[in-house]
This record gives sequence, structure tokens and C-alpha cells, in this order.
Amino acid sequence: MLLKISRDIKKLNKEFDSFNEEVLRSSLTEIENKINKALNSKGFLPTKDMVIDLLEQVKKLKNNLDNYDKLEQKTKIENMKLQIGEIIDQQMFSEIGGAGQYLKNLREAADKGNK
Repeated sequence: MLLKISRDIKKLNKEFDSFNEEVLRSSLTEIENKINKALNSKGFLPTKDMVIDLLEQVKKLKNNLDNYDKLEQKTKIENMKLQIGEIIDQQMFSEIGGAGQYLKNLREAADKGNK
């Protein structure tokens, strides 16, 4: 799910100049819905606080589009792109670390069983 959100944010960032305010607001709503879905469905989400922060940024931009000029909008979307990249990196690191700990525990249990 996080990778889908990342693709959507990257697409939004790449095609930003061709979007009018209505399309931009619609895209942000789709991203917001995907983030909510990720927060509600993901069992193991050690990056939950970071995802919640990203959700707040998306909501703030969507709700205040009229208050930001194009440059500010673009900057905020670029920041979201960087943030989702960091979230994915942290999530992968946590999952790999969790898998490594699981394998270590299995080896220890097997060693104890063989003694």
C-alpha cells in the first residue's frame, strides 16, 4: 500500500504543472484515502506516526489549496515525495529487522532443542 501511495505522490509531483486545482484536489483526496486505508489495514506499521504526519500534510494542503501559490503547492508536494520515500525506507528496515530477529529466535530455539 505504501508503494502505491508513493507512486501516486510521485505522479502528482511529476505532472503537477499540468493539473488544475480541481484535479489536484481530487488527486490529494485519493492519496488521503489510500493513506487512511493503509493506517486501518496494515497490521505491522512501525512507521505509523510518520504516516499520520504525511496524512496531516496531505489534508492541510488539500484543505488550503486556495491559500498557497503554485510554488508553495509544488514545494509541499515535493516534501511529501521525500517523506513517503523515508517512510518506505523505515518500514522496509523495520520489517527486515523483524524477520532477522524471528530467524535468530528460531535458531536459538533449535539449538536449545538439540542440547
